[in-house]
Amino acid sequence: MRALYIALGSTLLLASTVVLALGFSPSSNTKPVLTDDYRAPVIYCPVASQQQVANAPGCEIDYSNVASGYVMVKYTGCYEYAFVIVLQNDTESIFRILWSENYTTLPLSGGSGLYVVSFHEPVVSAGANVHRKVLQTEFFVELDECLPYLYPNQMVWFTEDTAAIQFGGHLLDPAMTDLEVIEAVYRYTAETISVNYELERQVYCGNISERMVLDVDEIYSERSGVCLDYAVLMVALLRSQQIPTKLVVGYANSAWHSWVSVYTAEEGWVVYDPTFASDNTLNSSLNILYRYLAGESAISYEEVLVY
Repeated sequence: MRALYIALGSTLLLASTVVLALGFSPSSNTKPVLTDDYRAPVIYCPVASQQQVANAPGCEIDYSNVASGYVMVKYTGCYEYAFVIVLQNDTESIFRILWSENYTTLPLSGGSGLYVVSFHEPVVSAGANVHRKVLQTEFFVELDECLPYLYPNQMVWFTEDTAAIQFGGHLLDPAMTDLEVIEAVYRYTAETISVNYELERQVYCGNISERMVLDVDEIYSERSGVCLDYAVLMVALLRSQQIPTKLVVGYANSAWHSWVSVYTAEEGWVVYDPTFASDNTLNSSLNILYRYLAGESAISYEEVLVY
């Protein structure tokens, strides 16, 4: 059995390899061109419907809407956090759930099949990394491959009030096709975000445990980050325009990296890498990916984690 231990959560997708055949060279001085019309966002809002629920003291799993590609969990127990393990096809995905009165949305990224979802609390007296199961439920679901990638979730959270999402409506024209929307968002993300060198240094050194769940509006307002920031912003903008988009973490050639995969009826799933398309990133001396790959016209991508 393969197990993934993620600081604040992610879901496994079976590895595949694709090749990027996209790219452009944006100018660092380019400003986004706003349209005269407003393309209103459409938000798919996850709901804890309370129709199918598993409970234990301090733990709740609401699996009422698994056919839409998500479960909702809440932890109000005795500790600062608990873990939720999602088991599907002999693959475990482990999410860290912080204490909160609010629900956390977790995507079902393994496709159709039997899922087993369980809560695990820390056993403080036994030392670090020891946990006990306190709740478990299971369900079978037939999933549309796109639905999990239309909803906001733990890693890419946004609402109709998110400033970045409202800006996206002004960036895009209602008459645009989906492919034109994707290209506009891709260009905006690559041209607007610049590398945060201090954050990049922290990532390089492994000091990122407090920043596994990103704030979309913080990325939008600060206009800087690393590959995960580029990807999260692009995913949020496209999902809010009803375009299924995966946030992917895995290997670009031999380097650990984040990118997006976008679905259209014409093309199916296609990789877009806004970090690689950004001139700013190619100037970074700390980014391992670009030490290896600068100057190459194509990259081989292997998906490991998908949100």
